Amino acid sequence: MANSTFHLQTPIGWLRITDNGRAITHIQAHPHAGVADPPTTPLQLLVCQQINAYFQEQLHVWDVPIEPHGTVFQLRVWNTLRTIPYGQTRSYSDIAQSIGQPQAARAVGNACRHNPILLLIPCHRVVGKNHQPTGFVAGLDNKRTLLQMEQQFVVAI
Repeated sequence: MANSTFHLQTPIGWLRITDNGRAITHIQAHPHAGVADPPTTPLQLLVCQQINAYFQEQLHVWDVPIEPHGTVFQLRVWNTLRTIPYGQTRSYSDIAQSIGQPQAARAVGNACRHNPILLLIPCHRVVGKNHQPTGFVAGLDNKRTLLQMEQQFVVAI
C-alpha cells in the first residue's frame, strides 16, 4: 500500500503525519500553512483522535500502530523511549544505561534527534543530566510545553 500523508494543527504547531496503511511511519513538525487535511482512513482518524486527546490531557498511553525505520541502535533507543511513563523524564545517560551502552549518551541524543514519530515515540521526555530540557526537533519551547503539560497532570493526581 502507498504512503499517505496529511497535516494536523496542534498546540505545538502543524504536524505532518504519514502512514503506510498499516501503521504510522512519521510524525514530524512541519511549517504547513493553511487548513488541516482531513484524515481519510481509519488509521488516520485514530491517530488524530489520540493526538487531540493527548493535548486535552485525556490520553497518557498511545494505542496507534507505528513502524519507525532506523538503525538497530536507533530502534533500541526509540523502543526504550516508549517505556518512559507519561509525566516522567529520563536523561540521555539513563537511556544509554538502560540499553546496556552506558557510554552512548551522545548517540542516544542523536537517535532522539532522528526520531521519525514525534509524540508517539516521546523523545520530548529525554532531558539533560541536570534534568533540564535540551534540544528538540520541534523546538525547545515546544518541548517545555509538552513536559509542563504532562508533569502538571501527574502532580495533580
